[in-house]
Amino acid sequence: MAPRFDLLDFNRLGKDYAFLPSLILSDPELRDVWVQAAEQGMQGPAIELAFRNTNWWNENNKYARRAIAEYQMSKQGQSADWQLRLEEAGLLVDQLATQIGAPLTREDRDRLIQQTIYQGWDQEGRQRLLQQALAAQIKPGVVGGRPGMIGGAAGSFIDTLRDLARRNGVRYSDEWFLSAAKAVAEGKSTEDDYIRSVQETAAGLFPVFAQQIRSGTTAYDLASPFITTMAQELEISPTSITMDDPYIRQALGGVDANGKPTPMSLWDFTRKLRQDPRWMNTRFAQNQVTGIADSVMQMFGLRG
Repeated sequence: MAPRFDLLDFNRLGKDYAFLPSLILSDPELRDVWVQAAEQGMQGPAIELAFRNTNWWNENNKYARRAIAEYQMSKQGQSADWQLRLEEAGLLVDQLATQIGAPLTREDRDRLIQQTIYQGWDQEGRQRLLQQALAAQIKPGVVGGRPGMIGGAAGSFIDTLRDLARRNGVRYSDEWFLSAAKAVAEGKSTEDDYIRSVQETAAGLFPVFAQQIRSGTTAYDLASPFITTMAQELEISPTSITMDDPYIRQALGGVDANGKPTPMSLWDFTRKLRQDPRWMNTRFAQNQVTGIADSVMQMFGLRG
């Protein structure tokens, strides 16, 4: 039995069959039928039946027939439609790939152009199929000279979702964000679906503020009074305080004596901060300690 790669060697075919490689290689199902036919020595009727029984044939044969007719007329010098079709399909693939944020290798691009032509993805009502195929290609690439980035709509959505998760104190893996962008690009989910998912997770983390978070207020906004107080008390930059800080988590996610979720009061929060070793190194703490020391010294008549 011949190796599979030999069965996909189209070099032995004459010029009359020049359209076949791009057609067969445009779809995995067609490749499998081609290899099976060669391995089993199928003849005319059996080969025709095998191809007609594919999902590809049922869904795409009319588009492929049109493309093959254009190709043949072009080769006979009767029409320039085939070259124009290639150029237009390439432009469509490039435009959607850039818009979605799907970096393509030369091989990916060529394959998608062939699929677009032979499967009618450039026809009215079928561009969603090209969009779905491109969504599978979304991955980090070089964007604006920076490697490891995702561009287009996918990159913008990931940035928005990351910021929302950060401001709500919710953590997800890079794979989760990438999966979300692909699902939205494929049309399987919407951006709002994932935004609500982040909000729902945050509402579970901070149940006392669940209603506000579900309504669009971020946990970071709700934590603002505590962040400001913490920055002042410990004399640190407020931008260095994140929703992962254990003080902020405790302030928003506390419970009362009966186990009911309740936020910590700013008074209790301030008292807790002043038990932090960092507080003793602040100017306020040093001045306070100095003031107490001066008062005690005066009591003993040592100053004044």
